[in-house]
Amino acid sequence: MKKVFLAVLGLCLIVSSAWADVEINATNFPDENFRNYVIVSCDLDNDGSLSDAEIEYVTNIDVHNKNISSLNGIEYFTNLTELNCAINQLIELDISNNIALEELYCDHNQLTEIDVSNNIQLKEFWCGYNQL
Repeated sequence: MKKVFLAVLGLCLIVSSAWADVEINATNFPDENFRNYVIVSCDLDNDGSLSDAEIEYVTNIDVHNKNISSLNGIEYFTNLTELNCAINQLIELDISNNIALEELYCDHNQLTEIDVSNNIQLKEFWCGYNQL
C-alpha cells in the first residue's frame, strides 16, 4: 500500500509541476517592452503570472515596432500560430518551441541567423532587412 501511495504521490508532484504558473518577471521575460506587452495582452486575470490556460489562449503575438531587443519568453507560448516581431532590435530569435507557428514576420531587425527547422507549419515567413 505504501508503494502505491508513494507512486501516486510522485505522479501528482510531476503533474503539478507541469501546471506551475509562469511568473511575468525580468527572469522569464528580460526585455521590459516585451514583458509589458505580456502583462497587458496575455495576463488575463492580472495576477502577475501566466497560467497554462492563459498560455494556451495566446495564438497571436504582434509586437512589431515596439523597441524590443529580446523575445526571450516567447518559448512559453507553444500554441502561437502568428508572430509579428518586425521592426525591432532583435539580434536573436529562438522559436524552436513554437512548433505551431504558421506565420512569422521578423523583418527589419538585426538577426544574423534564424533556425526554422522545427517550424514545419510555417506558411508565411518574412525575414528581409536583417543581417542574415
